[in-house]
Order: sequence, then C-alpha cells, then structure tokens
Amino acid sequence: MAHTQEADTGMLPPSFVVKGTQLGETLNIVLEGELDAASASQVEAEIENAKRGCARLVLDLTDLTFIDSIGLGVLLAAKKLSREEGFELYVIPSRHECVTRVFALTETGKALA
Repeated sequence: MAHTQEADTGMLPPSFVVKGTQLGETLNIVLEGELDAASASQVEAEIENAKRGCARLVLDLTDLTFIDSIGLGVLLAAKKLSREEGFELYVIPSRHECVTRVFALTETGKALA
C-alpha cells in the first residue's frame, strides 16, 4: 500500500511504501522511505503473511531512508516470528547512512543475522 502527499508545488514522493510479493515459498517485502510509528502497522501486516506457508522472508531495506525505535522493534519482531514459525529471514541492508548508522549503534544488524 502506497500513500502520497500533495503540496501547493505539486506531488511529493511518498513518505513510505511497502510492497509484498510472494514467489513460491519466498515472501519478499520491499520497504521504501521512513519506517516509524506511523508506518509500522503496514509492515507488521505484510510480515503476518509469513505465517501462511512461507519458507523464506526477505526484507529489502535498500531504499529505507529512516528508521526509529518502533521500526527497529518491527524488524526484531520479524526475527522472533521467524524462529517461532520456522521460516528463514534474510535482510537486505539499506544503502542510506541514516539507517545504517542506527543499525550500527544498536547492533540490530547482528540481531537480525
């Protein structure tokens, strides 16, 4: 589900986009923009699909530009769910320094490995 905001000067890029694609037993979820309290429920809803016959969940954070503690909690909950439900979790890291810095400071990358 994508949402956009309009301004007097025209269209602004969406602040957050989540796209889930099921390919066989692999669920691929692409996150773009800002993962925070306002967008966390969208990601949680997509991750819930992993409970339905998913062998692998891929979280593609390549275009994630911002993440806060709520967003980190969503990703860590996905790791916990993968252990409970028995599917593999793969995380493709963000290419944006703001996100990679948060991951480094909190050691979230290690926790998701």
